[in-house]
Amino acid sequence: MNDVSSVIKTVMKYHGVTQSDVARLFGTTPQAIYNKFRRGSWDVSEVVTLLESMDCSLVVKSGEIVEFKF
Repeated sequence: MNDVSSVIKTVMKYHGVTQSDVARLFGTTPQAIYNKFRRGSWDVSEVVTLLESMDCSLVVKSGEIVEFKF
């Protein structure tokens, strides 16, 4: 299973988004974003905001039928 930081980094790489871009999005420093990646301390609302900025969404699937999109 992939950790949140690895999945986010993969999506960022695909979209050409840097950690500096993420820092600007959240109004913080690149160092703070680096620490967030290192610790894996992402809040779900932060992940959704970041994904939406890259025109992506968070999808949680339960079984074969139920799909939750954020």
